[in-house]
Amino acid sequence: MLRRLLAEAEATAPTSSRTFGEAFAEFLAWKKPSLAPTTFRAYEGYSRREVLPVLGKVPLDQPGTAQIDALYSKMAKAGKSYHVIKQAHDVVRAAYSEFLRWGWVDRNVSTFATLPKAPNNEIAVPSVDQLRALPSESGEVDPQWVAMIALAAVTGMRRGELCGLRRSDLQGSTLTVRRSITYTSETGLVEGPTKTRPTRRIALDEFGIAVIEAQVAYVDEMLATLVGTDVDDTERGSLMAEDPFVFVGRPEKDKLFGATPIHPDSISMVFRRIADKHGWRDLHFHSLRHFTATQLIAAGVDVRTVSGRLGHSTPTLTLRTYSHVLEAQDRQAAAILGGLLGNKLGEAENSERSSLTRGSNVTKDVSVDLRL
Repeated sequence: MLRRLLAEAEATAPTSSRTFGEAFAEFLAWKKPSLAPTTFRAYEGYSRREVLPVLGKVPLDQPGTAQIDALYSKMAKAGKSYHVIKQAHDVVRAAYSEFLRWGWVDRNVSTFATLPKAPNNEIAVPSVDQLRALPSESGEVDPQWVAMIALAAVTGMRRGELCGLRRSDLQGSTLTVRRSITYTSETGLVEGPTKTRPTRRIALDEFGIAVIEAQVAYVDEMLATLVGTDVDDTERGSLMAEDPFVFVGRPEKDKLFGATPIHPDSISMVFRRIADKHGWRDLHFHSLRHFTATQLIAAGVDVRTVSGRLGHSTPTLTLRTYSHVLEAQDRQAAAILGGLLGNKLGEAENSERSSLTRGSNVTKDVSVDLRL
């Protein structure tokens, strides 16, 4: 009986003659249509640079948890950051999940792998004074870069979302985030949905509205300069896209002005140049998104509202990302409550001492009944 059961188990056990590299190539081909171009590029890049050199030629059914642990250890010894190792782990885990579902392996060995300890580093956030210094850069860089930086700081939008803004997205004091621009060498600039898919609406104050309106006027001036003063308003208008992007890239051949979005990588490089000039080594364009979140949380805006403004998938992600700000708020809350209780306690004690002084010279214990 035991022999028969063992034979049946062996007969039904998943078998695959593929190497991990061959299986992973099939996984990427299957996964590609469902991934954003930038996500696919990340999957392909991390696997090509980090994973496949170690596991690529190993038979698919041979790698165990120890081998994957060794991969992470090797990456750590090579000086790879926790973020890079975590990304490689996510790719391996996703691949093995599909291999398991397809019946190519009998378990997901990456589930039990051990990542290095995550660093407890707080995110870098620009100060208000640093952001106020940026308008002075408009003399050295295109003014629309300054406008994009300002809008990023007051909305918390991702760079691809900013690049994807069209004029129709601003209605009154509400900005609708509908799309994002991504780029890969294979696809070029692609207009697609936002990272978390759903459309979201962001309220703007007078400053935010003024930034967009000034940028729109600047783009109109760009077109006027491009075509010259001999062209009247009607003809000039016919050269503008029907619903142009707010931030425009270099006009492409046979396309109307404003029909080409700005390149997402460009603003990152411009911000890096500005930050390096000022010595802000730890800041990058995404830091503006952190500025939005930390300022709102510190001001007492509830996490659900902050999460919605940022376009996070859930408020839990906001809580996890900005836990250090919430901890600071908790300390502030303790100080506020302590101050309130301390004042009441002090008033009660002073009142009791005054009545004792007036009524008797006998010393006795003072008991304070504190009710809020």
